[in-house]
Formats: sequence, structure tokens, C-alpha cells
Amino acid sequence: MLIFIIVGVFIVLNLGSFFLVGWDKRKATKEHWRIPEKRFYWLALLGGGSGLLMGMSTFRHKTQKWAFKWRLYLAIALNLALISVVIWAMLNYNSP
Repeated sequence: MLIFIIVGVFIVLNLGSFFLVGWDKRKATKEHWRIPEKRFYWLALLGGGSGLLMGMSTFRHKTQKWAFKWRLYLAIALNLALISVVIWAMLNYNSP
């Protein structure tokens, strides 16, 4: 049951991240208030990195900003490291 909740959360985070990139692109073309980059980094840390990368590619948004991209990749790497540690701990929890 817990695995379904976790997968559901990751799906929602990635879909939300994808559409948030599209929304930010729309705001950028109309010169409106923008979504802070810090929010994108937090979404990547929480597990929405795949959605962010797909959104960047689909909407051609923030693809030229190297400072943004390397911070995003760092956030995704930290998220994957955390997931790996949690999975390793879960698999070895009952080991004698």
C-alpha cells in the first residue's frame, strides 16, 4: 500500500512540475510575473525532476541557462542519492 502512495506522489510531483514549466514559459512570453527558480529546485529535490526536464524540453524553456541547469541536475542527483539510501535501508532493515 505504501508503495502505491509513494508512486502516486511522484506522478503528481512530476506532472505538476511539467505543467509549472509550461506556465512559467507562458508568463515569460507575456512578460508577466515569473515563478522563482528556487521553486523549481525544491520540486526537483522532492522528486519532480523528471517532469521539470521534460517540461524544459517540451516548452523550450530555461534550456540556455547553464547556471539553472547545473543546479537542477544537482538537485536531481541529491534526490536520487536520497532515494537510493532509503531503498538500501529498507532492504537491509531486517537483515541479521
